[in-house]
Amino acid sequence: MSNLFSFLTDLAVNPKQQEAFANMPEAVMNTVGLSNSEQSLLQNGNSHRIAATFADEQFQAALVIGYPTPDPLPDPDPFSGKANQMSFAHQYA
Repeated sequence: MSNLFSFLTDLAVNPKQQEAFANMPEAVMNTVGLSNSEQSLLQNGNSHRIAATFADEQFQAALVIGYPTPDPLPDPDPFSGKANQMSFAHQYA
């Protein structure tokens, strides 16, 4: 994962990082170790070019999928059978 992708991910979820970046963007970018080209890319603000720099990483992350496993303890259906339906109806009548 690139420094830029990691930085933007952290920036999206970290309010303290957001505040620091809003107040001193150059200092924050230097602290996290962004290269000069990454810094100029962010300062330019072209979202399409920014996304293009880590498009491969997004694609790879999108391919990481898993098949859901079956529920090991299937829940019983509380409304199966007439007796259960009647008792439910009587509770709220």
